[in-house]
Amino acid sequence: MKVGLIGDSLTEGRPGVSFYNLLKLQYPQISFHNLGNPGETIKSLFTRLEKEPLQSSYDLLII
Repeated sequence: MKVGLIGDSLTEGRPGVSFYNLLKLQYPQISFHNLGNPGETIKSLFTRLEKEPLQSSYDLLII
């Protein structure tokens, strides 16, 4: 299973631990891809994905 995680600095891992790392440890059989971006908002995410669509397909996206 391939899971993409989209979000702000809490996803990306700044300034400390991200939940991405916690998920990787808890579910090693799942492939997680960290697509976090510090300061991301719904509007900025929408703009980012309009300009540059995801380069890969995912079974699940978590926003």
